[in-house]
Amino acid sequence: MYLDLSPHIPILILALLIHSTMKSISIATVSNLNSSNKLKPKLFLSSFLSSMLKILGFYITFIFLVFLIAIILSLVFICLNFLLPSILILLLIALILIVPIIFFSIFSDLFFGSLADPKQKSFADLLSLNYQLVKKYWAPGLLMLLISGAFSTLLAKLGMTLDNENIILSAIISFASAFFDIFVTSFFYRLYSLATNTTSQNLPAKDDYETTSNLIV
Repeated sequence: MYLDLSPHIPILILALLIHSTMKSISIATVSNLNSSNKLKPKLFLSSFLSSMLKILGFYITFIFLVFLIAIILSLVFICLNFLLPSILILLLIALILIVPIIFFSIFSDLFFGSLADPKQKSFADLLSLNYQLVKKYWAPGLLMLLISGAFSTLLAKLGMTLDNENIILSAIISFASAFFDIFVTSFFYRLYSLATNTTSQNLPAKDDYETTSNLIV
């Protein structure tokens, strides 16, 4: 007996494309406003397409790594199943997943924010640089992650309590969600920008952590 996910694959792909499109719009907006005081269609479109390709590449890389890690962990837990009680194994799985999920959430938001930088680096360089930065600047990233989660939960609960036929309120909620996503992208872009500019485009030193964190606000 196994779980057949094939019927859900088209839905997951569609959800991924919609998310990537919305995130690319946020990144292009931040990038455009950072370069100019008004919206320039050519600049916006260029940033949008570049961000879209890198976001899709990011998720493809992530899915591939998760698949490999899942195979390794499955083998490990199969072996542990003969040594430990089931409830202890479930607790161990939960503890193992919490930290990587938080780390990936901060890493992905920081990566998306870095795509708004006009001085674009290569895809591999961005992955490597953001991996180093997230280990040093995880605290402000975690704070924004918690704020974002609380705001998203509030909007979701508000949407469920309202009448679905109320187009005006639905439009307001959608606009608020899109605006907040731009705000989050802008925050992580500023975090990335301050971190990389602290030491003239080099990785920030540990002594600069407190100064950079204070400059974010």
